[in-house]
Amino acid sequence: MAGTAPSNPRRTSRRVAARRAGFSFTEVLFAVMILGIGFIMIAAIFPVALTQTKLTTEESAAATQTAGAVHYLQQYATDNNLPPTAAAPNVLGSLQPLPNGADSITAAMGGNVISTANPRQGLIPLYRRSVGWPYAQIVFLPVQSRNRSVYTPGGDFGPNNATPLTFRVRVLTVANNFRAATRTNPTTQITFNGAQADIDALGEGTYIVVSEHNVMGSVPQNYLAGHIYRLGTKVDPSDNKTWNLMPGSDFRVEPGLDGKLSSADDVTTMKGATVFFVGRDTDDPGAGASQSPTGVAQDVSAFTTFIDLR
Repeated sequence: MAGTAPSNPRRTSRRVAARRAGFSFTEVLFAVMILGIGFIMIAAIFPVALTQTKLTTEESAAATQTAGAVHYLQQYATDNNLPPTAAAPNVLGSLQPLPNGADSITAAMGGNVISTANPRQGLIPLYRRSVGWPYAQIVFLPVQSRNRSVYTPGGDFGPNNATPLTFRVRVLTVANNFRAATRTNPTTQITFNGAQADIDALGEGTYIVVSEHNVMGSVPQNYLAGHIYRLGTKVDPSDNKTWNLMPGSDFRVEPGLDGKLSSADDVTTMKGATVFFVGRDTDDPGAGASQSPTGVAQDVSAFTTFIDLR
């Protein structure tokens, strides 16, 4: 237009930039929300990482102690101090605690049962051996004291105490409602029968080890002895008898003596089997066996191996 000075584009762009400097309240609010969500996610990682680190440390210590105990047994295990656990020559051996008593191998290996490096940790050894076997299967259940500062040789373990309250296994049987597994559908739940005090000692993470069972169809007696499973969560929070098996610990069909699946001697159930476990501890083992278990399961891991007898 005549008589009007042309506008300066640089001055206009500076005015627009000045008006756009900074962020609006809405932008700041969204930024804070995003940062908050990020911080919450990061914070949630730390408890998981700490728990995993703790479990890894416990399992590493348990593996080290177990290796020492295996080395000891390999040096001192004989036909006399690890006698057969089978009732007859034609029967597979059941899984049993190591012989106890003042002169037993359990008493001799006492220093390997409660860790000298960390008295909060210990081992519960079990074994099975058939007649004529020049070797034995050993199962170790490493445990960690959850309710007390340490395990004590006098209170938790001792050769003069045939059934120490902590360093012993509890006994239950698998209920008859145990569902038979198939090749495509493993059994994921298990129900127990037994004394209420032992039922109450079950806890999440408890390892159960088959001790013995009768002949099941074409499955020989004690064929499953020494098999290890681990409990997950309760099926019903108010019922301590029925548990989900932990993922990866399902009961799956196994081949029988012929070594072939889908044959007449497939192992599809363990109903009626006797099982050993450790589970939850009592606050004071000297207070008597009637004291109710508390806290979480003492179980850390489970190891099994075979050793030759000297």
